[in-house]
Order: sequence, then C-alpha cells, then structure tokens
Amino acid sequence: MVVCLVEMTVRTDLMGVTSLVRALGLLSVCYGRILDLLHSHALHLETLTRLWCGVVCTQPGILSVDGRPVLIGDGMGVAKSGKKIPGVVAMLMHAASSVFAVPLACRIHEGPVFCNRDRRTLLDKMILLIDSLSMAETRC
Repeated sequence: MVVCLVEMTVRTDLMGVTSLVRALGLLSVCYGRILDLLHSHALHLETLTRLWCGVVCTQPGILSVDGRPVLIGDGMGVAKSGKKIPGVVAMLMHAASSVFAVPLACRIHEGPVFCNRDRRTLLDKMILLIDSLSMAETRC
C-alpha cells in the first residue's frame, strides 16, 4: 500500500517497481529488496492501510457532508480484456480553492471470472474495500 501510494505520487513512467526506484533515485540493488518486501509476510497490508488512514484523518481540510468524510472510489469496473483491475478508494480534501483526492487504499480485484459461483456484485466489492479501511477505528 505504501509503495502503491508512493508510486502514484512520484513516479514519472509506468514501469512498476522500476519507476519507483528511478523516481526515488535509489540504487539498482534496491530493486530486488523492494520486490522481496512486497512479497514478504512481514508486510501487513491491513495494518499499513489502517495506519495510513489514521494519518490522513488527522489532517486539516477533510471535505465532509453532515459531519461525515467524503470518500470516492474508482476502478471496480467489470473486467473486459484486462486481467487485473485496481480498485481505489480516496478521501476528498480541501486544497486552496479546490478539492483533491488522497488515496487511502488500492487493491487489485480479479479480472475475468470464468466461474459463476461468486455472487458478489461490484458494489459488494467496493463495500469490502471501504470496510478494510477501518475508518471507525481512526475516528475519521
């Protein structure tokens, strides 16, 4: 999640981990270590997501309606030719005279499903993604 958020904000090309290494000016030996981190059991995505949401929720300027923060989601579309589709949830925040979206979570959901046993709708999947944020615990 952290790497995903960093990549979304600093990378200048679409080369995955390579673009992260380039954008941060890291040595090429860091490439393998980053891949190891991403596949490590030491990286707990849910914990990082909860911590990141806690950081975002303490920032001033959160756009709210009736005292509730405004979240937006994107990418939970029906997979067509793509095999992996990212689902992103972001919180809207005020910035000067505008509003921008701060990504809270990004998950890959399955691409084309060839088994019709999964009855979850796209709305169900988005709700599960929002629920994974543990927003109630961060008092946001």
